[in-house]
Amino acid sequence: FWVDPSKQPESSKPSVSYINQMSITGTCRKRYPIQGNLQPGHIALDWVSRNVYWTAVSRESQKSVITVARMEAIDVQKNIVTDNLFDLNGLLVDPAHGKV
Repeated sequence: FWVDPSKQPESSKPSVSYINQMSITGTCRKRYPIQGNLQPGHIALDWVSRNVYWTAVSRESQKSVITVARMEAIDVQKNIVTDNLFDLNGLLVDPAHGKV
């Protein structure tokens, strides 16, 4: 998995960012648009519960969020932290203790 920020399909439309997925052999690449007008930053995988977490910043308000989605259904996204996030410099998942 990796983030692919700011792909602009047409100059008149807003930028679209993606979460990308690919098999270890380089086949079966999939792209999932990030919902909302968000610029993604860091990504972390919880291989135990099979969740993908990422940080993002609103292109309009500059407000940060942490979003989660299931590895099998990345198109279903949920912002889990939306308040009191400042200058995010990384994201770490501790699946043994159920923490982000």
